Amino acid sequence: QILPGIAAYETLQTVMSKEDALSTVHGYVEKHAYNSRKSLKVFMCIPGLYRLVPGLFAKGVKKIFNEAAGFASNDIQTRGGVWRIDMVKCPYNDVCTKYGCPELCACFCDSDDITYDNLHKNLLWHRTKTLGKGGDCCDFCLKIKGR
Repeated sequence: QILPGIAAYETLQTVMSKEDALSTVHGYVEKHAYNSRKSLKVFMCIPGLYRLVPGLFAKGVKKIFNEAAGFASNDIQTRGGVWRIDMVKCPYNDVCTKYGCPELCACFCDSDDITYDNLHKNLLWHRTKTLGKGGDCCDFCLKIKGR
């Protein structure tokens, strides 16, 4: 999504203001995130499945969002119903910055919040900062309530 998003953003700026182009791309990324969320919520209807989600995130991040993909993270807790990591390197942020549009990265950060917040009444998604919004890391946390 990174390079197509940048290409669309740059192209749109030839026919509209930078702010409108950013809003348009953000809207597209947001719509995609809501569609992803809708799909995930279907699975959350399976009784008890929510209990597996933090562990699945821990395994999935190591497999997909790893150094080979341009990410670097520090695990804080990845068991006991809690998944907490600090992502300290992110290709979304790196590539957007490299191409002179660091403001675009916030769209991708927001899409995480849209996709994973309130997936299930017993799951809590929490993040206080992101690299794409000027933080020193992306502090991801997904946990079962009460953990």
